[in-house]
Amino acid sequence: MKIVMIMPGYVENYYCENCLRDNTLLRAFRELGHDSLAVPLYMPPRFHEPDQQKSSGIFYGGINVFLQQKFSFFRKSPRMIDWLLDRPGLLRRAARQEHRTKAGDLGELTLSTLQGKRGRQVKELNRLVAWLKAYEVPDMVLLSNALLTGFVEAIKDALDVPVVCLLQDEDDFLDALPTAQRDLAWLVLQGQTNYVDMFVAGSDYYANVMAKRLNLPDERLATLPFGLFPDDYCPGELRASPPTVGYLSQVRHEKGLDLLADAFINLKKNPRLSGLRLRIAGDRKPERSVYMKDIVSNLDRCGLLGDVDVVHEFSREKRTEFLKTLTVLSVPQRQGEANGMYVLESLAMGVPVVQPNNGVFPEWIEKTGGGVIIEADNVNSLAVGLEKLLLDPEQAAQLGRLGRQKIIENFDAIQGAREMSETFEEVIKKHHGRK
Repeated sequence: MKIVMIMPGYVENYYCENCLRDNTLLRAFRELGHDSLAVPLYMPPRFHEPDQQKSSGIFYGGINVFLQQKFSFFRKSPRMIDWLLDRPGLLRRAARQEHRTKAGDLGELTLSTLQGKRGRQVKELNRLVAWLKAYEVPDMVLLSNALLTGFVEAIKDALDVPVVCLLQDEDDFLDALPTAQRDLAWLVLQGQTNYVDMFVAGSDYYANVMAKRLNLPDERLATLPFGLFPDDYCPGELRASPPTVGYLSQVRHEKGLDLLADAFINLKKNPRLSGLRLRIAGDRKPERSVYMKDIVSNLDRCGLLGDVDVVHEFSREKRTEFLKTLTVLSVPQRQGEANGMYVLESLAMGVPVVQPNNGVFPEWIEKTGGGVIIEADNVNSLAVGLEKLLLDPEQAAQLGRLGRQKIIENFDAIQGAREMSETFEEVIKKHHGRK
C-alpha cells in the first residue's frame, strides 16, 4: 500500500506526543512493507529513525503561513521568496519564539487553514496539491489530525483518493482559542469532516468525545490504539533509594506540574520519604515561563529545590534514561487527554503511573493494570496515590511489570499498524466501489 502522511513537523521545544505517535506509525507501516511517505508541515521533520523514513520537502512553512495571514503581498509573492522563508534553520529559529504568538493571531490562522481553498493560505494548498499530483499518486492520504481537514476537498478533487484522518487532542487546542474564533472553528471543522472517508481515534474516550463534537456516525469512526515498539524500551531495576517521582510532558498549567510539585512538598513531610526526589522532563527551557518560575519559587521557599532535577534533553534515548531513574511517573492533567503517550512510554519501561480520573487515563489503567487512578485537580488525592507506591516498592514493581507486559500484548506498534492497514484497505475498497 502506498500511503502519504501529511503531518506537522517536529517542534524541538517540548515533548511532542503527536510527533512520537506519527513517527512510530510511519516506522511501523514501513516495517510492514508499505510505501509510506511523510509530508511535513510548518517545521522540518526530525525522525527518531532517519534510516527508516523518508519525507518530502516542507509545505505550509510556519513563517510563510503567518505572513500570508497578515499581509496580502505574501499571498502572491514569488516562489523564490517562499523558498527562502522555508529554510529549515530559519524555521527552527522562528519556532523558538512561539511563546510570543498571540491567541487571536493563532485563532485567525487556524480558521484560515481550516477553510482550505477559501483561506488565505490557498497558495500553499495549491503547491501541496500540485506536488501530490506530480508525485506518484498514493493509494490513500493520511492526515495527522483534524485541524488539517481543510486540505481534503482540494486533495480529493485533484487525486480522487480516499483520505483518513487521525484524531489527537483537537478539542484541547480549539477550546483554548478566543470565544468567537473557537465557535466558528468548530463549525467550519464540522463541515470539513464530510470530505473525510474515515476518522481514527487512539482511545475509546477520545472517539466518544469527537463523535459528539463533530457529529460523526459510527461507520466513519474507528478506535485503534496507537502503540510503541516495546523493544525500544529496556526496563532498569526499580529504584529503591532514593525514591523518585517523575514528570514527562510540556510545562503548562493544564498538565498540572504545579499540582505534582505541591504533592511532592506534602510527601517530603513524611519522615519515611525524606530522601524523595522530583525529576522533571519534557520542556527544553521551562525556566523561561512565569508558570515554572512560580513553581521553582515555591519549592525554594520550602527548602526543597536541591531535591529537584530538571532534565532539558528528551530524545528517545534520553527519555528512556530518564524513565530508568524513576520509581513512579505522574502527569496530573487538569483536563482530559486523548492518548497520553508518556503513560505508555513509562509503562513500557516498567515504571508505574499515578494519573487523574479524566481523559484516557482510566481506560489505560484498566487495560494495563500499570498504575493508580486519583481524583483530578486534587493535591491531597495525588499525594496519597503517590505515597501508596513510594512506600510499597514491591507493589510499585509489580504494577510496573504488569504494565510493561500489557504494553507488549496490547500496544505493540506493529500489531496496531497491521490493524490500521486492514481498516485502510477497507476504506480504499469502499472508495473505489463508489466510483
